[in-house]
Amino acid sequence: MLYWHVRCLQCMLAAFLKPRMRAADEVLRQTFVANPFDSDWMNSTYAGGFLTYADAARWGFIIRMGFFGLSLRKRWWTILGGQKIIHRRPVKIFRRVQLEIQLAGWDEK
Repeated sequence: MLYWHVRCLQCMLAAFLKPRMRAADEVLRQTFVANPFDSDWMNSTYAGGFLTYADAARWGFIIRMGFFGLSLRKRWWTILGGQKIIHRRPVKIFRRVQLEIQLAGWDEK
C-alpha cells in the first residue's frame, strides 16, 4: 500500500511541474516502468498492476487540467468511472508501459 502512495505522489509532483492541459478533450500520455512490485511469478505485470498505473495517472490528469485546487475548495472528489485495458502482450519487468487518459464526460453527482 505504501508503494501505491509513493507512485501517486510521484505523479502528482511531476504534474505540478508540467504545463497545464489546454483542452478538456486532450489526451494525457503517461509512461511508467513495470517494476517487481507490479509483477507476478511469471515476471510479467499482473492485471491489477495496470489499474494502479491508471490511478496514479488520474492524479496527474486532475492536476494538469486545473481541477485539483477547485476540488479541494469545494470538497469534490474525482472517481474513475470506467476504463478499458487492452493487453496485447505481457509486460515484462523493467519495460515501459504507456498509458493514455482522456476525459469522456461527467454528470451532476
